[in-house]
Amino acid sequence: MPTELERGRGAWLGLAVGDALGAPVEFLTAEAVAARHGRLREMVAGGVWRKGEWTDDTALAIAAAHAYGQPGGPGFALEAAGQAMLRWFASEPKDVGNLTRLALGLMARGGLPAAEAGAEAARRRPGSAGNGSLMRAAPTGLVRQPGDARLAEESRALSRVTHADSRCTEACVAFNAALSALVHAGAGPRVALASAREAVAGLQPEVEAVVAGVLAGAPPLHARGSIGFVLLCLEVGLTALRDAPSFEQGLVEVVNLGGDSDTNGAVAGALLGARFGLAAIPARWLDALLGRDELEAAWARLDAARAQP
Repeated sequence: MPTELERGRGAWLGLAVGDALGAPVEFLTAEAVAARHGRLREMVAGGVWRKGEWTDDTALAIAAAHAYGQPGGPGFALEAAGQAMLRWFASEPKDVGNLTRLALGLMARGGLPAAEAGAEAARRRPGSAGNGSLMRAAPTGLVRQPGDARLAEESRALSRVTHADSRCTEACVAFNAALSALVHAGAGPRVALASAREAVAGLQPEVEAVVAGVLAGAPPLHARGSIGFVLLCLEVGLTALRDAPSFEQGLVEVVNLGGDSDTNGAVAGALLGARFGLAAIPARWLDALLGRDELEAAWARLDAARAQP
């Protein structure tokens, strides 16, 4: 079995690998992916993305990591993460989700603090429940142990910077409960899924239904959901965790579904990396991955925070 460190690094780099593998086929249907690539198994260029380039998913996960490991600072620094997101936003990134753009714009131009921006964005766009906070939620699950109350609290707080809808906040809680169980406790898929269900029990019925359905092996609830819907993304990631025989086969299955393939790939890649460990990620994918220095610097921050009580 991989060590805790290998599971943590597998989750972190698995997120970026899944993001980069899925980015070139984002928004294509499964049929269009097959017509263009057959069975996509290799890092390729496509759209605005270079081969091996990760998107806003990984960039914002790196920004979220700034909530942890602040020198001499508190154990959790929400505003530090918010400021890191603003620096990324100011860099004119290639892609920004709609609700993320609105919330970060309210911070940049309206002066709202990170703790309030997502709620105001939700007020202006009620009912919006995209996957833009789920895609960057992993730092909390990598730092916090199973059963630590801070895992749920900080998952919600980081989600609310941009996505305050309860389906988004509790999807982040469920994801991080599973991720933490995999990384820190070496749990298998069923135990990790049970941890996710317990973390959201009685709190958000739609999220709880997704987790319970995956755990029970029920048919998907959101297979025909809108591209980018947070519950579709959560369901895809948790199903991959449950069913994948290997990191590679699980991630290939996810990105070849098309749709929001980079975000689905990032979420599934983190969970699969935590399950199978760093050594299970194909070397050809890691070798092609761009931005490794940034990823390693963020991992060092998370690893330091992970070691603190």
